[in-house]
Amino acid sequence: MTLVEKTESFVRAELKGNDLSHDFDHILRVRNLALKIAKEESFEGDDLQIIELAALLHDVKDWKYSKSETAGVEAVQEFLLEQKVSHEVISRILRIVDGVSFKNELGSNSSDSSHLNLREVYVVRDADRLDAIGAIGIARTFAYSGFKGLPLMRKGDESLKVHTLSKEEYMNRDVSQQSTIRHFYEKLLRVESLMKTKTGKRIAARRHQFMEEYLLQFFGEIRCEF
Repeated sequence: MTLVEKTESFVRAELKGNDLSHDFDHILRVRNLALKIAKEESFEGDDLQIIELAALLHDVKDWKYSKSETAGVEAVQEFLLEQKVSHEVISRILRIVDGVSFKNELGSNSSDSSHLNLREVYVVRDADRLDAIGAIGIARTFAYSGFKGLPLMRKGDESLKVHTLSKEEYMNRDVSQQSTIRHFYEKLLRVESLMKTKTGKRIAARRHQFMEEYLLQFFGEIRCEF
């Protein structure tokens, strides 16, 4: 088996118990998007494999499921060491995996965070963000909300505006105040403005527009307008 094939097998097993919002199909979509972005952004050779491996590994022991901020990076490092991957390549992959997380972006300072200087981080991060928006992003949001037992909406959600949370606020949100629709305003509608690559920005624009159209339809139906 090639390293990519071994990585696919490892990740498939790791994510076996996850709900549909963070399953192996999500990983495959992110991998495909990351390679598409990388090629359009002129990456080639070994850089493409590093991006592919990081995209495959980015959700291993995600904190939303493991309840640990370090378990993912530790598990990825252990796996790569077992595969005899060079320390230089492991370091690059770990920096990408750590840099992809939305919560870590909320807690970062782009002026002094070293991993944010890596273009390859932007590629995988943009790919992961793209799978969080548009038609697929909406489907994943409802899948995760169903898994967590969240309501479609709560009183007051119709007047929500897009707002920014700190890393601490995002990680410690009160479940009793959460809803599926609220997630759009806390994260999904912010994604387009956070994209870093030209390719990612282009794709995100259409997906963002679709979400806005969806919300207009959703609230219109709630109000029995159509």
